[in-house]
Amino acid sequence: MKRWIIALVLVALFAVTARAEEPWDGWSSDFTDPADEVMWLSGVTSVYISSYDGVTGGCWTNENATRTAVELLLRGAGISIATDGILAASHIINIKVNGTNTGDARGCYGGVDLEFYQPLSADLIVPGAKRVVLFTPLNTAVHMTGPSMNEAVRTFAIEKTDALALRILRARDAE
Repeated sequence: MKRWIIALVLVALFAVTARAEEPWDGWSSDFTDPADEVMWLSGVTSVYISSYDGVTGGCWTNENATRTAVELLLRGAGISIATDGILAASHIINIKVNGTNTGDARGCYGGVDLEFYQPLSADLIVPGAKRVVLFTPLNTAVHMTGPSMNEAVRTFAIEKTDALALRILRARDAE
């Protein structure tokens, strides 16, 4: 009887612990120590939003709407948006979309990558270097098919930017 009670208690504890964990938000991190990620994210002071349209066949036609949606989410979270160029920002979010119209029943096929990175002086790595390197520890991606990529790209960018903003705000709170 004692074994059953102990087993039930252990199962109950496991269930409570498993339920308390947050679902994966889709961002992959190259940080080996979560504390390093928190420290890096707490340093986000401004974000420049860039995008790359590598889509053909009219499959992604709302690039500006997607960028605007991402900007509104970040501004709503109190994160400054750099408008003076990529080097004026502490961090950069890049929306990279590739795809094509297949001409068949699938319609459009492609993918979107969101990269969150920081421009750093190459001098930090190689003393005397004059270039800028991009440190890219956070990224997320998805492939998609359908008659258009517009809504799928926009929805993906909104969901992942929302998760990223939450990570940034939690990192700031952890300081």
